[in-house]
Parts: sequence; structure tokens; C-alpha cells
Amino acid sequence: MSNSWMNPSAVWMTKVLDVLEAQLRGEDRVKRMARAAFQKTDGTTQKRWLRERLPDVLSAAGVPLDQNLTCCKHSPDKHPSMRYDKRTYALQCFACMDRGKTLDLFDLIGLWRGLSKFSEIFKIAERLFVEDAEKPVSSLPYHKPGSSGGAIKERPTVSASKATAAKQPVTNGSTWKQGKSRIYRPLEEDLSSLRFLHQRGITRETAERFKLKWWENSKTQDRYIVIPCEGKFCVRRMYQRKSDFTPKYLNSKKCPVTLFNGKVLKTCPKNSVVFVVESALDAILLEQMGFRAVATNSAGNYKLLLEKADIIADRQLRLICLCDNDPEGKDWGLALHLGLLGTGDQMNYPVSVEVHHKDFSEPSILTKYKDVGEAFKADLHETEKVLKKLEDRAMGRLSIEESVVIMPDSTLPSVSAFGGFGQSPKE
Repeated sequence: MSNSWMNPSAVWMTKVLDVLEAQLRGEDRVKRMARAAFQKTDGTTQKRWLRERLPDVLSAAGVPLDQNLTCCKHSPDKHPSMRYDKRTYALQCFACMDRGKTLDLFDLIGLWRGLSKFSEIFKIAERLFVEDAEKPVSSLPYHKPGSSGGAIKERPTVSASKATAAKQPVTNGSTWKQGKSRIYRPLEEDLSSLRFLHQRGITRETAERFKLKWWENSKTQDRYIVIPCEGKFCVRRMYQRKSDFTPKYLNSKKCPVTLFNGKVLKTCPKNSVVFVVESALDAILLEQMGFRAVATNSAGNYKLLLEKADIIADRQLRLICLCDNDPEGKDWGLALHLGLLGTGDQMNYPVSVEVHHKDFSEPSILTKYKDVGEAFKADLHETEKVLKKLEDRAMGRLSIEESVVIMPDSTLPSVSAFGGFGQSPKE
């Protein structure tokens, strides 16, 4: 196929096309979708799923998703002006494309294969990313995000309570034991689960990274997102209610509560900044934004972090506790602060920790909303900006004027053993 359309200086695009060529030959550079799950959905959803493969292709080609790229279409592009937009799953050039115009996976396949008819492009995409893809192509018209494409229609899914052991999928690599009424199923088998996560800003790729599943309570028919944590414990958070009085969280009482993503305390580089939140979903969102995060899985579980205090101190980690902006959040944040640092001259552990709460933190989008998840939904870019500032302050990258931390009480030390991060104001 001729690549006359491509700017020869865009070396990264050559690598992308190499990945597509290998995928077409049958190599699995990018994970393929299960044929059964793909066929259960309508044509509009199939197109959306295929379009969302673009970041996987870019990653397989070693292309950074958070940096400007040399435009693959116009030349010369002395100042890289193309960038991947994770909100639309597409590439956009700020120099040669009108506002709102993008280059998505289907556009790329069309250019690569010299095709203009969408049914032919769709068939190539299906061959690339769906297992045993030799089925007829849907005749529904294609609509890019933001155009008048119509709502996604769901097809009925098999009730988890009626699923047989033969159809039970592999769980998620954890040590959970699967009972007859506790079958954790792939998110693709219930579009409502994916839609729930999407509304919270969590992408399908991130959900796969953290091995999220869904589960149906056989007694109430309520459905839950299942989030694996350390050991056998998992968080089950309702996303589809059928009963009147079932709690939002229905976690197993047989397993002791553990941290979500607690392994990051051991695996991240020394002197790293780690955000601490209550909700596992908020921690997943922070990780998706490029930060390191753990979750205590409710305000009352702050002692789980105290049990890791030796690891935190040994690795000289810098904790930023993003408390929920309610009384319970404030209480657990201060309890963790005191548990790690002690009071007065009595320092329990040589660690760095800042407690962030609306009652004593500088006003920002993080103090305006209940938690980081709600702030993210309100304004993604402003939330990332504030989080980056908190991270830079913890690492000592800001000036003294920019690094002022307001603490609730001058008698509560927030002094760090690593250089004064979060020091209490002097009298």
C-alpha cells in the first residue's frame, strides 16, 4: 500500500503502520476482543469498541500518549502539533485540522489501505482486533464522537445468577474462590458496567489494567463493579439497582479489608509521591491520570496504612491524603497524620505526609467538590493541574511562596523528615 499521504518525518506513524501490518498477519501485538462478546452488541457499540483500540495500537508502537507528535499528514511540521486526545480516542493536529476534526482508527485504516468505503474499513478493523473475524459487517452508518450518532442500545445479558459453571469466565488472576452465586464476569458482557465507569472518567483500558469485573447479587439482582484488592478481598460497588434497600457497597464479610493498589508502596521508586484516598475508584482514576495512588476502602480503614508505616518510611515515600470533604474524611486524615507523625516532638515515623481537606487546605477544585472523582468530572484539566501542583510541592519543586500548606492546628506537626514538606506555621 502506498503511504504517499504520510509525512515521512513522522517516524512514529511508520511504527504504528508496522503494528497494524503485523496484526493483519495474525500476530497479537494488540489484544483481540472475544468474538462472542463482540457479536452480542449492536453495530454502534461495535464501532465504538473498535475505535477505542487506537491507544493500544499507539502503545504497542511505543508512541507516547501524552506528548506532542510530528503531524503524520502535513509537512514540514517543525513544531510537533499532533496529539492523542484520550477523550475522543483520536489524533488531532492543531496546525492542519479544523477545530473538532480528528483522525481516529477508522480514518487511519482508510489512509493506510487506500479505502474510502466505511464497510470495507470496518471489515479490516474487525480482522485486526476481533478473534476469528470473518463475519458479515454491520450496515449501520458510522458516526464519530460528538456527531449525531444516536444512543447506544443494550442487549439483554445473561443473568449472572443463572450462568453455568461451563460459561464462567476466568476471574482476574486473584485468589478469589468462585461460588455458584458469586460469578465475576467480564465488563463487556454488560454495557451498563462500562457506561458506569465511563461516566466516572475511567476508560476501558484502565478497567482492564486493574482487572475489574461485574457481579450480580442472585438474591436482589443488583449489579456491582468488582475491584480486586490485596489478597482475597475485593470491593463490590453497585452500579445497577433493582432492590430498594441494598447498600451501595456489598463487600464480602469473610475476607478482611485490605488496601487497594497497596503494592505501589513497594514497587514505586524511592522518594515517590503517593496519593491516598478512600475510594478504590478514585485511586484508579488517579492512576489513570499518571499519579501513584492507594485507597483505604473507607475512612475507618486508615490503620491499614499505619501497618505499612515501616515500608513508607524505609522507601521515603511522600504521602498526600486527599480526604473526602466531609467530617469523616477530615477525621481519618488527621488520625492517619497523627498515627504516622505523632504529636509535639514525638515523631512516630520519619515520613512525609500532607492532609488535604477543605477545612484547612488552600481553595481549589479539590476543596470545592466532595472528592477527587467529582472534581475530575467537573473539570478534568483543572483537577490534573491542582494534583500536579500538590505533587510538585511534595517533591520540593515549587518556591517557598508556592509551597505554603495551611494546617488545621499549629500543634499538629506536618513536618517531614525529608526537607520540611508541609511544615506547620511558626507562632
